[in-house]
Amino acid sequence: RERATSNICTNQGLNALAACVYMSTLGKNGMRKVAELCTQKAHYLSEAIDALDGYSVVTAHFFNEFVVQIPGPARDLVNMAAAKGYFPGIALSQFDEQAQDQILIAVTEKRSKDEMDGLIAILKEFKS
Repeated sequence: RERATSNICTNQGLNALAACVYMSTLGKNGMRKVAELCTQKAHYLSEAIDALDGYSVVTAHFFNEFVVQIPGPARDLVNMAAAKGYFPGIALSQFDEQAQDQILIAVTEKRSKDEMDGLIAILKEFKS
């Protein structure tokens, strides 16, 4: 123990404690409500993105994560959005070179409609 260079067990314990505290604050029906919010918000965003020219949602059925085909390199979109204070998602090209123009977007209960609409504005700007 004296020579250990990692505190992974401590980190796991803290993460487990944080998850327990969060779930206990949600109450009896809280997890269901969070799941419903995630799904509703993800579908709102996916439909808005799919309506944009040059964009198409690749994932047919999903909970809160979906893949989008975009009109250009995904890494360029991620960099452009980051400069504006947004993290749009993960450029899938880092896992598969064939997916240069695809991005994985995840939506949680924390995202507001204004934030999602802000991402839509960035996507509109990126395509032009």
